Amino acid sequence: MNEANNHNLSPPHSRHNNHQRNNQMIMSTADDAILSKLSTVNEGYYEDPFIHYLSNDGSRRYHRHPSASSASSSSSSRHRGGTIDNYQPLIRRGTYARICTIDYAISSFLSMYESKEIDVQIVVLGSGRDTNFLRAKSGLLHGGEDEEMMDHVTWYEVDHSDIIQLKQQLLHSCPLLDMDFEKYDHTFDYEDGETVQTSSYAITTKEIRTSISSKKDGTKYGDNNDTNSSAAATQQYHLIAFDLHKPFSNLLELLTTYHSFNVDAPTLFVMECVQMYLPELESRNLLK
Repeated sequence: MNEANNHNLSPPHSRHNNHQRNNQMIMSTADDAILSKLSTVNEGYYEDPFIHYLSNDGSRRYHRHPSASSASSSSSSRHRGGTIDNYQPLIRRGTYARICTIDYAISSFLSMYESKEIDVQIVVLGSGRDTNFLRAKSGLLHGGEDEEMMDHVTWYEVDHSDIIQLKQQLLHSCPLLDMDFEKYDHTFDYEDGETVQTSSYAITTKEIRTSISSKKDGTKYGDNNDTNSSAAATQQYHLIAFDLHKPFSNLLELLTTYHSFNVDAPTLFVMECVQMYLPELESRNLLK
């Protein structure tokens, strides 16, 4: 797959160093996002049985296993399960506000088409390791407690290659999930001579297990086969490795060629604190 790009006149070693610094910044941002959400969940702001496993990448700063007991302390830095939570209450409140905002945006979009049984799409740009797809499938989104809202949804998550590879590994190893992964390898050739190889995944979600009670009827998800099992083995969930600094047209080409993306279907694009990490010109081009 060929991809047009402006010529970069920087020396090769300079471009390599800049690329490494950019990768480290992106990974660090993804760590901060998932760990602040983990802290918010552990303080009881909302329910997310999956986040403990999606944050368990050896992030080193903060991780508590679901079975670990909560420690109560008024200190802003408290020990939990042998690790330290350094997140201030203000950060947790802001994180929770963001979560509610994104949840209600997704739920409102899905509710518009639920009764019509129209196939719709959700594309999350800069998805990191968030668990919104899993929460939506389990009826845990704010405003989206009816998990049947997801019956006609195809969900795409787009992020840096390193994050996508890590997320695929974490999903694969999560004991709450039974998923099949179909891998696609891509090669991008740029005008400056750089060649980038990435992989994306089309995922069949066969079962999602969680012991959290349903808000709708009080049943346990583990006791409800319709909730946890996919009646039709479809590839509803996709992880896409793509650099958002590159032209959006190339992302669309990747989605339509390998991941059954329908440019005519109702589609919600979600960006949560993404554009601040893009140069102004590339951010404007993305919005176009």
